[in-house]
Amino acid sequence: METLKRGAGPGLKKFIEEYEPSIHDFFVKANEKGLLIKKLSPENRIRFNKFIETSNASLRLLNNIDNLMGKENYDSIREELIKQGYDLHADGLQAASVYCHSYQVFIERFNLLINTFINMDELGLPDVAQKNLYKIIKKLSKELGGNKFLEFMNTELRNSVAHYKYYFKSDTLLLFKDFYDQNPYMAIPLVDFLKRVKELNALNEMLYRAYFVIYSNK
Repeated sequence: METLKRGAGPGLKKFIEEYEPSIHDFFVKANEKGLLIKKLSPENRIRFNKFIETSNASLRLLNNIDNLMGKENYDSIREELIKQGYDLHADGLQAASVYCHSYQVFIERFNLLINTFINMDELGLPDVAQKNLYKIIKKLSKELGGNKFLEFMNTELRNSVAHYKYYFKSDTLLLFKDFYDQNPYMAIPLVDFLKRVKELNALNEMLYRAYFVIYSNK
């Protein structure tokens, strides 16, 4: 985790330090309950790595957009890209869409990690139709007790973003429970949503590193 902290800004480092104990608590209790998969088969490890490699593409895209938007000479860079034929006239909307897409990918990456590290048969969810993230989190929370990082997974936010029940208004993300609800149930400034995207990615990294460095039989 120390490497992860060193590469994070002050805000994200504080988040990592806040959630690190709950990550370790999750693995310790899962192991005590007989839910932890101690070692992946060679075939599953290869498949797992391919899934991770695919989702890394979204992480690189997020970082590229974030770096571009943060540059002092952003306007001149954008104008040059437009001259080269890149459609960046709606650049703010495009960047916001990348943030939402990244959130979707990181949620599914979290789903991949949990399905890889936890024995779903032992958890009582053997049928693939039962393995939606809501049921998994609910079942894990019941089996392992209250856990801070599991509570981080906001189901309503996840559902709205995953099913495109949102749109942008100026620099704010408006989220709806159903497509034609009269009012959004949540409005998040994009700067706060981007922070949440990065926090979710950090949680995934913490889970990944804790499992393969400490809690698995390699």
